[in-house]
Amino acid sequence: MNYICLWGILASITGIAIMFSVIKHKKSVSAIKNGTYLIFSILMICLGITTILFKRYDSICAISFGITFLNITYKDRRTFPPSFTIKYVFL
Repeated sequence: MNYICLWGILASITGIAIMFSVIKHKKSVSAIKNGTYLIFSILMICLGITTILFKRYDSICAISFGITFLNITYKDRRTFPPSFTIKYVFL
């Protein structure tokens, strides 16, 4: 199995995971963000399938895969970790 197909499979699986996540949490996210995630997930699925079929566009799959996981693992500096609660602060 070559790396081109691997990037296509990873992009397709990531797109499907994003789509299921958006469908699951659609009420807690704004409509614009929800729509953007859905469009991005559909594009990732199509790009993955295109990469598997035509053996091209593996670099675009790798870049979009990296952008996706950068967005998922990003921590907002204004939100506190779960252990940082009021009781913890005042003890």
